[in-house]
Amino acid sequence: MKSKWVRRLTFKEKARQLVGKRVVVTTTNGTFRGVLYAVEYDYLTLRRFEYGSYRKTYIRIAEIVSLRRALTSSTSSSSLSSSNS
Repeated sequence: MKSKWVRRLTFKEKARQLVGKRVVVTTTNGTFRGVLYAVEYDYLTLRRFEYGSYRKTYIRIAEIVSLRRALTSSTSSSSLSSSNS
């Protein structure tokens, strides 16, 4: 019988699937909410509405505890945990 090997997606690959979506990022320094703008080599860029305008926030991947899609109405959220990928 042939076994089928399936490669698991890394944290950054899963995070890239959330680009353009509203997310909640929990870090060792706090929780941030906004639209995931980009996933770079060692950081995420989050677009947040703060002080009356949109600002970009850069978050180091090594400091992320969890990244999840923000709840919209009654849908469930998907969650990713970082393992320093």
